[in-house]
Amino acid sequence: MVTDRQVAANKANARKSTGPKSAVGKAASAKNATRHGLNTSPAWKDVTSWYKIILDDPEAVPDVLTSNNIERAALVLAEAEAVRERATRMEENYFVFASKDTSLRKLSRYRRQSEARRRKALKNWIETKNSKNTKQTQFPP
Repeated sequence: MVTDRQVAANKANARKSTGPKSAVGKAASAKNATRHGLNTSPAWKDVTSWYKIILDDPEAVPDVLTSNNIERAALVLAEAEAVRERATRMEENYFVFASKDTSLRKLSRYRRQSEARRRKALKNWIETKNSKNTKQTQFPP
């Protein structure tokens, strides 16, 4: 049971935690996600390369609007592989291209997140491949 004192403390903390107030603080906060470029979408050529490898088809072309479960799972896994590959490459090159804006801790955290994304996509890929229902599904899933 939550006491009145806890509710009051939570409300007081919430009032303190509303983000930057000044225009300078808001501008700085708005740049947080773009400072290092780690959260951008992977290059389409990298996704396409992984997609071809995953499907074992050199002629395969990814279609983001596909309703085929296997192709969709392959595309999600290809994107995860491309992101993980970029994260690993950036972490390996940290000491060569070290900048004050990107710390090794951020790169390591980003790599761990990309590996978790890849594990989830790989699990989905395996389940989809082994599933009897590989036909069509409604878009979006």
